[in-house]
Amino acid sequence: MPFLSDSGMTIKQVVDALELQIKALKEQIMAVEELKAKVEEIDGKVELLLDVELGNWEIVDNHLIFKDKNNKQIAKFALFDKKGRPTERSIMKRERVE
Repeated sequence: MPFLSDSGMTIKQVVDALELQIKALKEQIMAVEELKAKVEEIDGKVELLLDVELGNWEIVDNHLIFKDKNNKQIAKFALFDKKGRPTERSIMKRERVE
């Protein structure tokens, strides 16, 4: 920042300009924090998708159970046939229960 005498600005004008810059920086920090929170949310969803796609699953008692790479259950679905009856065969529909 130029010296006060070089700029022709009064101390009040310099203070006012600095306050405006501080306000703009605070707004930018808030925007970055909001983006960071969204990225973290998306990251969690992507991690779940990868666990579903790359992890194991099994059908037990008309339920489809997805497990992550550590074999921990991450999702459970009830399975139904075309008439809406619980089934382990001829599956036409699933509903998430956990």
